[in-house]
Amino acid sequence: KPALELARIVQNDLGLNPIILHEKPDKGRTIIEKLEDESLEVGYAFVILTPDNVGNLIERFNEGKVMYRARQNVVLEFGYFIGLLGRNRVCCLHTGDIELPSDMKGIIYKPFKDSVKECFHDIVKELKAAGYKIEM
Repeated sequence: KPALELARIVQNDLGLNPIILHEKPDKGRTIIEKLEDESLEVGYAFVILTPDNVGNLIERFNEGKVMYRARQNVVLEFGYFIGLLGRNRVCCLHTGDIELPSDMKGIIYKPFKDSVKECFHDIVKELKAAGYKIEM
């Protein structure tokens, strides 16, 4: 899974403490409450978009074209972190033939094909630019 792969890179290779939202206990909280609670001490967010859903504009559907999209909850989290941290502290990693969210220019998008490890140097560069001290 790309999220676990990213977490291991951040933790094992870069010495930082990643927070993986779906690994945190729900404690009866709604997703938005969980986002709010777990993001209190977050300084940078990576969002991973994978082609998990299919969605189309009606005209594309009528033309027989299929567009793959990320899950809607991930797109919500993406927007939440942009609002919370600012565009310069959020990086989107994406894979596959996926439709990226529209009207979100000025966001950092980094594609990968088979492994998040392909983005390793970009991950390091973005974290350093955000002020993180990374010793390698």
